[in-house]
Amino acid sequence: MDGRASGARGRGASARAGSTRFRILRGFEEPFERIGIPALVVQVLTGLWLAGQFVPMTRWLAFGSALEVRVGTKLLLLGLTVALALHARLRVIPRLDESGLGLLATHIVIVTALAVALVVVGVSFQTGGLF
Repeated sequence: MDGRASGARGRGASARAGSTRFRILRGFEEPFERIGIPALVVQVLTGLWLAGQFVPMTRWLAFGSALEVRVGTKLLLLGLTVALALHARLRVIPRLDESGLGLLATHIVIVTALAVALVVVGVSFQTGGLF
């Protein structure tokens, strides 16, 4: 048996396994997108509305008082979340292959950290928080 033939078969099996992983990933992403994108839009709209309830729009990123720091921090975290979601949706996922899995994983970790930070800052509105 030729070593090249068995190597080719191994690469074919690996390619099929990679293809299966991407089908699973896309199978998760497509239905989630129907929920995730509208949820993000609601989060942005309600976040902007709530920011306006606490601080005048002209002071959102002023960081002059403790309340302005909290509102500004929440808005910056929200903006970073939107930017990462758009980048993942428009650039990462459409071009996803084996080499892009690390970038997708990085997006997931960062968005998770941003979500935790949003909760911490949100709690600080009630507790006086960390800053």
